[in-house]
Amino acid sequence: MANITPSAPSNAGALAPFAATTPGGDEIVYNGGDLMIEFNNGHASSITVQFVPTQSSKKVAGAGRVNIPTRSLAIAAGAHGVFRFGQEDVNAYVNAAGRIPITYTGGNAAMTMRAFRT
Repeated sequence: MANITPSAPSNAGALAPFAATTPGGDEIVYNGGDLMIEFNNGHASSITVQFVPTQSSKKVAGAGRVNIPTRSLAIAAGAHGVFRFGQEDVNAYVNAAGRIPITYTGGNAAMTMRAFRT
């Protein structure tokens, strides 16, 4: 399992390298703000990326308690996928260590990812 630290773009520019995923899953270090998480599937088959919430529900003004969904995306071979986590909803996916866990079906080094804090 790898810990991925999001890049922080600036007006002067920033490097945003891709990192290989780990078949057992990875975690993104969360230090506040909105996140964009990009995946590039270089594998020969589809890989599903999942973000499972660490909270089952939360209170939403005007709606009461709502269930927090698992975010899931099947990324075809050779395709790219992107997730956005807004600052207002990301905490439902952050674990006790301050990281956002990611799981994959069939993930390997041919699947790469990077994260941006905005």
